[in-house]
Amino acid sequence: DKGLVLPPSISPEEAVIVPIYKNDTKAAVLTYADAVSAQLKAAGVRVVVDSDDSSSPGWKFAEWEMRGTPLRIEIGPRDMQAEKLVLARRDTGEKKIVPVAEAVSIAKEILADIQKSLYEKAKAFRLEHTQNVADLPGLLEYFGAEGMGTADAHGGFARALWCGSLACEADLKTKTKATLRCLPLGDQEGIEGSCAVCGAPAKHRALFARNY
Repeated sequence: DKGLVLPPSISPEEAVIVPIYKNDTKAAVLTYADAVSAQLKAAGVRVVVDSDDSSSPGWKFAEWEMRGTPLRIEIGPRDMQAEKLVLARRDTGEKKIVPVAEAVSIAKEILADIQKSLYEKAKAFRLEHTQNVADLPGLLEYFGAEGMGTADAHGGFARALWCGSLACEADLKTKTKATLRCLPLGDQEGIEGSCAVCGAPAKHRALFARNY
């Protein structure tokens, strides 16, 4: 476990530039890094240059991974001389050497891909851990009496019809420790049938889950 993996849209910094230098190359590499940073900022990318001399590049790599920063940019003397830099993704660990002239456009493409990839991964995980449940016996089996059901192995949501009664929700909580989590906005059409908890006419399609 290397720490957080944050989507670019909510990460405080979308990218971090880690300059790699020795005493005789420090000034030139930092100037190069600041120029790259300015280009990224002008393109709307939230970026920071980590020029802290108290930590080694390897330490900085690990620290920014722990923070979950989506994109790491590595710049050393050889990169500067070749007018290139290294882009490293937090989500996959993939590294790519790119020309500095194309760094901004490629960095933005990678950030967009990270955002999409993490969204699709989270969506797939949610769908995999959501089970349709038709009635109270099904809810009791899924969550278990007093919370000892099949959902315990992995956690998850029960998607079920609900009458809208708070008393009904409280009854389910008493029996299973599960509570209402949300009424999915895009999942409220064509509701026909009975509440999975009490059997009354259903008004909503709801997601129920337990705290873990």
